[in-house]
Amino acid sequence: MKIREANFSDISDIYEWRNDPITRQMSFNSDIVTFATHNKWFKNSLYNKNRYLLIAEEEERKISVVRFDIKDEKGTAEININLNPLERGKRLSSTVISKSILYFNIKNNERVKIIVSKIKKENIVSKRSFIKCGFKLNSVEKNIEIYNLYL
Repeated sequence: MKIREANFSDISDIYEWRNDPITRQMSFNSDIVTFATHNKWFKNSLYNKNRYLLIAEEEERKISVVRFDIKDEKGTAEININLNPLERGKRLSSTVISKSILYFNIKNNERVKIIVSKIKKENIVSKRSFIKCGFKLNSVEKNIEIYNLYL
């Protein structure tokens, strides 16, 4: 599996994955996103120095997009993963997460010390994937569980 930074050729794939019904169900914002809104978000994301959009690929197949948002100067980043719907059920998420964290950590030269994942309580598969990667439950806020990984 290869991890690379997203580029403009990924815009349509990420847009389609974002509007997938299961993705929307597990997202904090379950609304359908218009392409115009996505286009603006995507362009801003590529130029935001505190955001990393990474693409996981295997044998030319796009597996997932992983987003890291650096939240503060104290060394915290939030991680978010969205799997290509065609790749679900193949047990690839934990590998994608681990390899993306390694890539991200190298790019940040140890600037980030804590990676945070916020997951809906009902998203059992995502919770298992993050726990498998070493994330520990830190707190619960309503229907959201917050997991931390200390680097």
